Order: sequence, then structure tokens, then C-alpha cells
Amino acid sequence: AVVLFVKGEAFAEDSDKTRFPLEIKSKLFEGDTIVTTELSLIQINFLDGSMIRLTGNGRMKLDQYTQTGNGLADANIEIEEGNFAVMVKKVSKLDHHHNYSVSTKSAKVSFKGTFGQGDVKLGGELNFVLVPENINGQVVHSHAVVQNLLSGQSASIGSDPMVGSNGVNIDRGAFQVRKVEVDIGELASNFGIAMDSSGA
Repeated sequence: AVVLFVKGEAFAEDSDKTRFPLEIKSKLFEGDTIVTTELSLIQINFLDGSMIRLTGNGRMKLDQYTQTGNGLADANIEIEEGNFAVMVKKVSKLDHHHNYSVSTKSAKVSFKGTFGQGDVKLGGELNFVLVPENINGQVVHSHAVVQNLLSGQSASIGSDPMVGSNGVNIDRGAFQVRKVEVDIGELASNFGIAMDSSGA
């Protein structure tokens, strides 16, 4: 992966807890942990075109990233703490070799072709919501599967709150799937600038 955008201070941390400052075009590898300081923001782009953003006082690990051919990948990002937004490259529904997931101590969210945002508390509590994408003037919806790692429960959520639940909360084993109203302006403000595939 490569750092596309950074505001404030962000660091890569190795297994010895040694920190290295990150800047635009810094390279990241499987196993790296990314740490942001207060009021910071970083966007990381992966080789397949997917991306993730992390705001201030955040911590996440690039736990797994494996290219599976034709520019596709399997990936898992562990979020220990902080607010994040993720946009996963869209692929055919028949393609089973392009799988992304975000994990916390209590939950795992798996998706393909998804734009979502969430926050993780230090204890592992997860709030996550899928957001509709506007691509060339057309609203595109997606879905994700959320698993409670403590209870084993799982559920599907979709990005259209008009037809079902688009958000989930997992805290200390409790599993709540719900409809969430999303303010796109507030979302863009929280993450500094609006996100698209070019990083603009």
C-alpha cells in the first residue's frame, strides 16, 4: 500500500514498537501498524485500487494483504481504535477472489465493492454503517456481512436504509443491526475531504 494523503502526524510502527513518520508516497507492507495523532488524517491506497482512511488518535494494522491475480486481493485490516472510512474496489458478484474485511476485538465486517465508515472504541466496540456511492451520477448500493466474534452471530446489512438496515453496533457481545441516517456533508467533514477513487 502507499500513503496518498496525510494531514498532521501519522506513523508506521513495527513489531518492536519503533515508529517511523509517514508522508505522501510512503510505502506500507503487510504487518505494519499505522498510528495517527490527535487531529490527524491519513489515506492509504492499496495496489488493487481500494483505500482506507483513519482519523486522529487512531490505530490500525495491515494484518493481511494477498494479491490473487488480475489486480484483485484478499485483505484484512485490524482497527484497534479510531474513526475510519473504507472504499473497496468493485468487482463482479461472481468473483470470489477479492475479499476485504475490517476486524476489531469484537467483530468482523466483510465486503466487496463497498463504501462504509465506522468507529472503534479502545475496548473493541464497533459502530459501522454502509453509505451509498454516487458513481457518474448514479447511486450504487452495496452490502456487507457483519460477524460478532464473541457470540458467533452474523447479519447482512445494505447501504440503502429505505429497504433494510444499513448499520450495526457490537459491544460486549451485544449485536444490534439498525437503520442509520447518514449526513454525507458531516461524513465528508469528519474525514477532511470527500473520498473518491482518485483521492480527490
